[in-house]
Amino acid sequence: MLDHGQALPHLLPPSAYASEEHHQLELAQVLRPSWHCIASLADFANPGDYRTVDLLGRSLILHRTSRGIRAFVNACAHRHTQVSSLPCGNERRLRCQYHGWEYDAEGVACVIPDAGCFMPLDYQALRLEPVRLEQLGQLLFVCLEPASPPLRESLGARATAALEAWFGPGLRQAAAIGLDHDCNWKIPIENSLEDYHVKMLHDNFIARHPKLFRLFQGRPPEGKPRYEIDDNFSSVHDEFGASSAGYRFALEALRKQSSVAFEHLHVFPSMLLGKTGLVTFFQSVLPTSVNRSRSLVRIFLDLGQAGTPLHERGLAPLADRLVAAMFRALMREDERVFPAAQSGMRDSTRNGLLGGREQRVYAFHRYLTSALTSA
Repeated sequence: MLDHGQALPHLLPPSAYASEEHHQLELAQVLRPSWHCIASLADFANPGDYRTVDLLGRSLILHRTSRGIRAFVNACAHRHTQVSSLPCGNERRLRCQYHGWEYDAEGVACVIPDAGCFMPLDYQALRLEPVRLEQLGQLLFVCLEPASPPLRESLGARATAALEAWFGPGLRQAAAIGLDHDCNWKIPIENSLEDYHVKMLHDNFIARHPKLFRLFQGRPPEGKPRYEIDDNFSSVHDEFGASSAGYRFALEALRKQSSVAFEHLHVFPSMLLGKTGLVTFFQSVLPTSVNRSRSLVRIFLDLGQAGTPLHERGLAPLADRLVAAMFRALMREDERVFPAAQSGMRDSTRNGLLGGREQRVYAFHRYLTSALTSA
């Protein structure tokens, strides 16, 4: 734990956000060996559902069959055309859009048009390249590096426990959001790790009228530390809406014993988790180039699940729209400054400075610096 008033060095130079050479180093030594959440179970509601995803420069295709969900490189074994260029669809078997080769649940070619012209045929050798996929809670993770440890070992006990508890089967997915950012992938992550920017960037109605509803109290719940910093994660504890009697009344009416405790967890390098009351969210921020990035967001509610009271299920669609709109609004307010932050990183030749309120940014920098120098 660092002192709240202690100045800290900005360990990453500006070139770490703008240099193609540094970007390639991060891809090779930090991002490709890591596990990344790219979907949730709700994205595959029906047998046959598939989704294509671009991950760190590779196109993947995920497919649900009677044997579960599998992930493959999105390239046909015949002449390497993408099996599908659509973002999603439904097919009993994956079928290449070019020559119609079809693949079974394990990615093995099972239908080859005019197969006689390919004799002798070894169907088992003609298959889609598998990609490692593991499930944690309702979230689906993939890893591009065959030698990396399994998901739970890579994440560590703290992050594993949070993912299992916060995104377990008892919750309902309320929103799936994708957002593109005009900046290096580290800028949105760092933005989420500190509240120092809030007064400048967040000028919505709630922010301008804290007496009506104050989002955060700036203090942890009783018995919790303000910050936790470890080798592979950092977190902050606060209270959400604790000073609003109306919010607390509504929360208690919907779910007895609900807590106003809030926790935000950053699992290095690119996973952001948040939980309070009836809401949990997951955000993964990954690069699409050195100066572009994309967020995948999944929001879950402990509200309106099957088996809950009828009035609660009736409220669920409104709650879904409200929570998704609030999340998008907050991110749009943050995003206004991202291009300027990226331009400054491109032009600057000096290292910056961090304050005590930015100690989670410092922890992220320390992790990256260590990962890049020890690889």
